[in-house]
Order: sequence, then C-alpha cells, then structure tokens
Amino acid sequence: MTVDQHNIDDLVRMFVKIRDHRSKLKKEMDSCKDDMDTIGNSIQAMADAQGVTSFATEHGTAFKKTKDWIKVSNWDLALDFILDENLRHLLPQSVKKAAVKEYMAENNNLLPPGLEYGELVEIAVRRK
Repeated sequence: MTVDQHNIDDLVRMFVKIRDHRSKLKKEMDSCKDDMDTIGNSIQAMADAQGVTSFATEHGTAFKKTKDWIKVSNWDLALDFILDENLRHLLPQSVKKAAVKEYMAENNNLLPPGLEYGELVEIAVRRK
C-alpha cells in the first residue's frame, strides 16, 4: 500500500496546529477561572460584610450557594466501619489501574476475578 506523503504531512501539521490551539484555549480558560474565583471571593467578602446572601444588579444576581463534600481522613477506620456495618454501597465501584497492573505483572498476567483489562491503540503526534 502506498501512502500519500503529502497528505500525511498535511494531517500531522493540522493535528499539531489544533493541539496547540487547544492548549492555548485551555490556558486561557484556566486564567478565566482564576479571575472568576478572585471576583467571586470579593463578592463573598462583600456579602459577608453586609450580612446578605445575594446581590441583584442590572447585569445579574450574585448569591451564596452551598456545596458539600466528603473526604476520607482515616481510610482504615472508615473501611473497618463500612465493612462491619455492611455499608459497601458507600464505596465506589472502581479499582486502581496501576495496582491491578502490578498484580498482573507479579502473577503471570493473571487478572483478579471480576475485572476486565483492555488496551486501546491510538495515534500520537510529536512536534518536529
């Protein structure tokens, strides 16, 4: 099979150009997020100082919104409790890929029961 070198050159050039553009956009988005966080912190400080939970303006409404989160501070203690109380539904249904691959490497590529392993071949492009 003969490859059209000109066409491959064009495709790689376009791929690199789009990847560079995407990277630039991501940096711009990160900068925008930082700016929005700074402005949001200023609005929250003003709301706290005035003892209010929202501001209505001609451009929109700024308001306090509560977000909650869960963090494991002691894994062994939490896991013991979850298992003792049969609360397995509190655990995510995932495993660490690196740990499974390490297990496989140490066990003749044997996969632990209940798991699947796969590989996906993709094209990667390096800049010249």
